[in-house]
Amino acid sequence: MFNGKINKGFEEVCRVYIASPYTKGDQALNVRLQMDVGHKLLDLGCAPFVPLLYHFMHISFPHHYNEWLDLDLIWLKQSHCLIRFPGESSGADYEVSRAIKWDIPVFFAINENIPEDFLRFLKEKFNYVI
Repeated sequence: MFNGKINKGFEEVCRVYIASPYTKGDQALNVRLQMDVGHKLLDLGCAPFVPLLYHFMHISFPHHYNEWLDLDLIWLKQSHCLIRFPGESSGADYEVSRAIKWDIPVFFAINENIPEDFLRFLKEKFNYVI
């Protein structure tokens, strides 16, 4: 499972919520950032939640912004942690506030790379070998 990096069972896989801008800036590039990060997390053996993939559903089946955000929060509540990527975003800021309220660890990236403190979290909490 997950490129052979984890064979402990689904309950031991770190579920990571990705938070970043969507509506500010180039939406296509914003979606691409989350896809790139999701790919990196998969390679680490994590189970990423990439909420901006809903962009593609929205193209064919538009819903109000708040409906997508409500759906995101359902998945956030099931996550082990959240990684917040840089950029102005009221939606991502709200997701961070919810994570903090729900005692979900939040890691802040300073660029498109996976934060070092998140990697330590994987090693300490999930016994990942990185």
